[in-house]
Amino acid sequence: MIKKPWVIGCCLACWAIVFLLIAILTPIILSQLLEDNVKDSVKLTSSNGKKLWGELPGDSDCIMYQNYHLFNLLNPEGLLEGEPPNLEDKSGYLYQEYDKFINIGRHKYDGHKIIRFHLLRYEKITHHTEWPSNLTPDDKITTISVGAFGAWDQLKHVSRQQLAISGLYSIINGLETTLAITIYATGVQGFLLSFPVAYLVVFEPSGISKELAEQLWYDPNYGMNNTVNMQVWVQALVENSVNGTFSVPTPITGNLYILWQYFGLTNNQMTLLFNGYFNDAYQLITYMVYVNYECDLYGGEELCDPLYLSAIQWNSSFVTRFPPGGAGATPSIATTNSSTPGFPEIYYYYNATSTETKYPGVYFNQTNYNLLFYYNRTTGWPAYNDSTLLDVGKMNQFFDLSYQGNFSGLANILQLPTENHARVLWDYVNALIDFTALQGRYDPVVYNIQNRGISTEASLGSVGSQTLYSIIVGMSQVLPISITSVYASLQSQAEQFNCPDVVEHILSAKESSICYMYGLSWTSSSNGMALWILTYWNGENSTEWFTFQKLSSLNNTSMQTLFLTSNSLTQTFARYDLTLKTNYNCPNSGLRCDPMYLAKMQWGKGLVTMNLPSIFSSLHIGNSSSIINYDFLSMGLTGTPEYFSYSQKKNAPVLSDNQINYLLSFNGLLCSTQFQLFFIYEYEGSIDIQQQAFNLTQGNVVVDYLRYMIDLYFLGGLIQTKSVNTILWNDTEPLLEMALVTNPLLGGNPSTDLTSTSIGQNMTQDHFEGMGLDFRDGMDTGETHVNNVREYRLYGGQPYINVPMKGYFGQLPNNTGPNLTWYNLNPWSEEVPIGGTDAWSFRPYLSKNDNIQFFLDQGSLVFDSDYIKEVTEREFLCLRYRISNSVLQSAKVNPENTKYYAFGPNGVVNETNVFTAPLFGSKPYFLSADPTLLKLINYSDPSLVVPENYESIFDVEKYSGTVLHVMEQLQYNFELKPDNLYPKLGLYNLQTYGYRTYMPFFFVQRYERLSQHIVDKYFGLIHTVLTVMLAAQIAGYILAGILLILLIIYIWNRKRKARIDSESERGQSLVIK
Repeated sequence: MIKKPWVIGCCLACWAIVFLLIAILTPIILSQLLEDNVKDSVKLTSSNGKKLWGELPGDSDCIMYQNYHLFNLLNPEGLLEGEPPNLEDKSGYLYQEYDKFINIGRHKYDGHKIIRFHLLRYEKITHHTEWPSNLTPDDKITTISVGAFGAWDQLKHVSRQQLAISGLYSIINGLETTLAITIYATGVQGFLLSFPVAYLVVFEPSGISKELAEQLWYDPNYGMNNTVNMQVWVQALVENSVNGTFSVPTPITGNLYILWQYFGLTNNQMTLLFNGYFNDAYQLITYMVYVNYECDLYGGEELCDPLYLSAIQWNSSFVTRFPPGGAGATPSIATTNSSTPGFPEIYYYYNATSTETKYPGVYFNQTNYNLLFYYNRTTGWPAYNDSTLLDVGKMNQFFDLSYQGNFSGLANILQLPTENHARVLWDYVNALIDFTALQGRYDPVVYNIQNRGISTEASLGSVGSQTLYSIIVGMSQVLPISITSVYASLQSQAEQFNCPDVVEHILSAKESSICYMYGLSWTSSSNGMALWILTYWNGENSTEWFTFQKLSSLNNTSMQTLFLTSNSLTQTFARYDLTLKTNYNCPNSGLRCDPMYLAKMQWGKGLVTMNLPSIFSSLHIGNSSSIINYDFLSMGLTGTPEYFSYSQKKNAPVLSDNQINYLLSFNGLLCSTQFQLFFIYEYEGSIDIQQQAFNLTQGNVVVDYLRYMIDLYFLGGLIQTKSVNTILWNDTEPLLEMALVTNPLLGGNPSTDLTSTSIGQNMTQDHFEGMGLDFRDGMDTGETHVNNVREYRLYGGQPYINVPMKGYFGQLPNNTGPNLTWYNLNPWSEEVPIGGTDAWSFRPYLSKNDNIQFFLDQGSLVFDSDYIKEVTEREFLCLRYRISNSVLQSAKVNPENTKYYAFGPNGVVNETNVFTAPLFGSKPYFLSADPTLLKLINYSDPSLVVPENYESIFDVEKYSGTVLHVMEQLQYNFELKPDNLYPKLGLYNLQTYGYRTYMPFFFVQRYERLSQHIVDKYFGLIHTVLTVMLAAQIAGYILAGILLILLIIYIWNRKRKARIDSESERGQSLVIK
């Protein structure tokens, strides 16, 4: 009994200690258990389920949204004139994002366990994505075309490799196709001497009148007294001769067709002319060339192989140095041909520069030529050969080895006799680039200042001359038949010249029924009349002849009677042709107007549409300045294709015939090098030289027109209006289609991705076909160290930031097609290590002091993040981070960003190499950027321009590292700067603020929604454990405290009682106070 009080005290003390230990140890134990469980659950293991960590929505049922803000340009014409952009923010285009890891494999990399995968991503409208009622996918947005802007930027920055391959191909192909004909034409012309001689020996024996003979000799376009024109006659002879005998083909085609139509020659006249002295002269000159250059038989005849002539000209200038007869010797074709400046032949380069002194005794032969310039001479396309330079892959190898100084290895690959041959070839190719392709304008300090693009003028020359030529040729094909068929329809009605009566008179009443057939009726439309006229023009066995015969079911005898005999039909058609020829004062001697004359004069002074036949007024068709104003003439074009119509809006004087003919000749703007020179003068400010060289009085209007023409008819317009659906998902630029089918030797790219200009770029599994498993991404599973979970170790199979893409690397060795291979394009100046997560989650047990990184794959950037504050999201405590500004800083502020080409203002990052277009990334509305950038843009609704509302944030649950709320926001902007095609682009801001304009294109808000149910399902354990921990602490500490208090009271009471008992035994009184 004496010990009982101590038992009670001990029990109270023990239980107090027990509850205290519960309060202290329970959180520790549960925390450790929770940490182990959480860390196991966040690892990218099979047991955790790929649908949880590798799919959206997946098992997490996470709805990821992408809300697109597109900026609609309200002043497109003003922008091209230098005004600041006036933009309208159109937002609410909401899509649901779907992500899926496919082709998954597990590996070890750099000591870490990783998963390898391809990320399949696509977006679509679902029941989760509600749009405002006033928005549709068909809404129209006016903005700069990514395809056009990117194409023009690439043309300004053509690589030296591409300049080399295009320049070499143009020279070699030109030599092989024109050198022989030029020699023969020069020789034939030399035998004719003068018009009196030509008339006596060629024209008079052919039954050609003196008046027509003078046309054949003196005509500026096709007269024989000009060497260039004589080439057309020689080619006409060659194309239609067999074993030295000329015959008129049916149908007449090619160069003979041109001469036949232009001069109105009869079959008999052509037969006599090309089988008489002209043929003898040709046979004689070909034999002289054969003997002079010691040629082998070609095709079993005593002719020189054009390939052989090209080779001896390139390696020794033998043709021009030793012409047949010894007259007019020159060291190079460059000395007589303004279209080929610089040093086209290696022999000319070697002897005209100090190269011979530097590398004496270096000569090239036929074998070298055949190996170096091997290509498919039937198609003109590249073909594989170990030693050829006319292949993109081989040319890149040529440059790589030369830059390395490995001329020994280069000589071995190219099968050259010595290392010095490789050195001379390298120097020659560079001279070809600098003096032929760039026409001597190769100094980067002058011609590539501020990265303007050293190939700007060369590209303008190439695409400009081609575009202008296509417009002229197009009009030459459309104008004659369109005008004639409408005129014939109207005139035949006015004359009551009826088809059934005509056919019945010429053939029979039964056969007159063809006049009522679809496609042959004169009255239904001008299309039926057009087929009659084309059949009459082009004659027997032409395409139109067979089409007419098929539709009409006429036999060949009836066809010949109808179209090849003199009758009321052919006589009337001839009269109509002559009337129109008179109406347009056509100078050629043929039966009808020269199509090129009509096209050129329409382009230069609106000849056709300003002088329509008076009978057109019966259909209320009046005169105007452009073909665009007539559906039957417009060729499907928009805008103003003719210089005349364009210049009238500028109040410029009308060009003279001489000016038009020169500009639209191959000595003028139809020659790419002359077109290039025209813009070189413009860039250099040599306006007087420009006007004198091109016979102009107001060259500035011509310059403006040519810029307008390239912008609209080649690029399709820098500024275009497209639907939202097109911009996001289906933006297929005609320029990309053209690049896909263009000869790679002329700048084409068989690897072109037709969907590359779409913003959204929805993926399908087909996207990964041919890519290979080596290009899979690599993500840390967290199994080696959980703090690294979801961090990228590889992207596109590489440990650095890159853009996996398909490239063209020349032809396959077996010549079965192009070598299209996936490769890793590094968009930055150095290999920037990959890192960060994809922002689905970060490391578990995150603290405020931890730095988290986010990899934005669309922008090829790794962003650091800054901690902001603690927030509650879905009843969980989260740490909020925002994207750091460090990667967006200018290199002036942050020198480390030099690798990102960050030479612009603060707050924008150069994404040109990522998007192959001058696009710069920034935070929306230039948040945290140089404040001047926002001043450069006018917004239609300034109330929306609240940059601080558009910060990118991540709310990270700190135990699991899971992102419970994210708002990624990045804006993409076009960099506007003046150049030789768009000289006023961004000019006002540049002059006013000294800044280039960064015009917003779009920004996307990427955010997620997790339901409370899903959060509770996957993260409820955390809540439960934390609750139990808190409850255990509360209960433990409270109970321990109570027991301790009771123990203290108990001990105090026991002591008090013991004292009382002690005093009682001593008989002392107890005083209670």
